Amino acid sequence: MNAKNKFLIIDDDTTATLLYGMILKLALGEKIDLQTFNLPEEGVNYIKNELKDSESTSQIILFLDINMPILTGWDVIDLIDKMDEKIKEQITIYILSSSIDNKDKKRAMDHPLVSDFIEKPLTVEKIQALFYLV
Repeated sequence: MNAKNKFLIIDDDTTATLLYGMILKLALGEKIDLQTFNLPEEGVNYIKNELKDSESTSQIILFLDINMPILTGWDVIDLIDKMDEKIKEQITIYILSSSIDNKDKKRAMDHPLVSDFIEKPLTVEKIQALFYLV
């Protein structure tokens, strides 16, 4: 785990973002750099502003819900996909969803910006397995 990693959770469920933030801290250590957003637009703006400096070496690990009103996770991915290549290279996206639709999982896994599809709920064990900490 790189010390310059920033973790982002974009999920319209405020309880979920709070809970998943605590799980990330428990799994990876209290001192992780974590930002949570219940409004996807704010998360997208954060990514743009955080990575606009082409000299940045930060990596953003994004846990993204797909089923959100107004701006869905798919919309967020489309917006990120339109960003500068240097920005896209610094983002790792994990879909975090309660969707049981195989089409969602296939769509996620077929997208070049998506690293994995994680079924909710997020757990310490899933985080540890994701980052090979077990």
